[in-house]
Amino acid sequence: MFGSCHYVPVLRWKQAERLALSHLDDVDKEGMTPLVGLPPVFADLSSVPTIGGTHHPVTTFSLAARQYGLTPILVTGLTRPAHFQRAVAAGSPASGAGVCIRLTRQDLSSTGFVERLRTVLSTLDVTPEKVDLVVDYAVWDSGAPSFGYLTSRIPGIERWRTFTLLAGSFPPDLRVFERPGQYEWSRDEWVSWRDQVLNKPPALLRLPAYGDYTIQFGLAVAPPDHPNVSARIRYTAEDHWVVMRGEGLFHKTSPGSKQYIANAELLCLRKEFCGAPFSYGGGYIAQVASREIATPGNPMTWLRAGINHHLVFVVRQLAHISI
Repeated sequence: MFGSCHYVPVLRWKQAERLALSHLDDVDKEGMTPLVGLPPVFADLSSVPTIGGTHHPVTTFSLAARQYGLTPILVTGLTRPAHFQRAVAAGSPASGAGVCIRLTRQDLSSTGFVERLRTVLSTLDVTPEKVDLVVDYAVWDSGAPSFGYLTSRIPGIERWRTFTLLAGSFPPDLRVFERPGQYEWSRDEWVSWRDQVLNKPPALLRLPAYGDYTIQFGLAVAPPDHPNVSARIRYTAEDHWVVMRGEGLFHKTSPGSKQYIANAELLCLRKEFCGAPFSYGGGYIAQVASREIATPGNPMTWLRAGINHHLVFVVRQLAHISI
C-alpha cells in the first residue's frame, strides 16, 4: 500500500484540521494517509461511545462510509473490548480494505504480546498481509526504544501490509516558553526517525513509514474552560518548530489579536520561512503580515495554517529522502 517514505499524520478531526486538509493539493495528498482524514483513511473510532441503538458506532460508520463511496480502513488495537473487535471484524471484510492495528509501547514490552497479537488477528480473520501495522509511541522521549528493538519484537515484520511509527514531540502547551518571544523547539521524533532510517542499523529488519501528531501534543488533553490562550504561531522547519508566542488574547493590557500581525511579520523575516507559495498556511501568514486580510485571525485559523504548512512540509521532506 505504501513504503517507508510515506507520511501518516494523526489528526483528531477538529475544525482546524479538517480545513487544513481541505487546502492541500492532490500531489501532497497522495503522499500521506491520515490516521483520521480524507480517503484513503485509517479510521480509529475507539473513542466514540456506544449509546444504545441497534448498531455499534463502528458498524454505523462503515455503513455510512459505503453509502458515500468511501473505503475506510478501520483501526483497532490489542486492548479494545470484545464488542469493538467484533464490529471491526464485521465491517472490514465487506469493504475488502483490510484493517489497521495500532500498537502502543506498552503493548510491545508486555508479557504475552505476540500471543495477544495473534488472537486479534484470529478474531478479525485477517493475515498480516491485510494489516497496516502502526506503532504509536505517542509522546516521544529520549528513552524511546530503537527501531531495531521495535522490529525484533514484531513477529514476521516483513509480512505486514504497511508498517508505520507514530510519535510526537511538540510540548503539551506553550507554558514551557515563559514569556512572549520567538522560540525554537526540536522535532525530536523526526530527527530520530530520519537518522535511524538513513543509517539502517543491522538490527533494523524493516524501515518504518513516518507518522507524527503534526504541531500538537501526542496525547489528547481536554482544554480548560474559557482559556486565555496566547496569540501564537507554530511553524515547521527542517528539524525544529518555530514558535512565535504572544501574550494572552484576553489580558486587560494585551494588544489582543493584533499580535498575530506583528508575529507574522517577524516570522516572514526568519530564514525558516518557506515563502507564501509553499503552502496555503504560508500564504495565510504572508497575507496577515502584509495586511492583505481584513482581520488578523484567531486561534483556530492560526492552527489551521500551522497544520496545513506542517503537512505540506513533511510530505515534501519525505519525498526528498533517498533510502
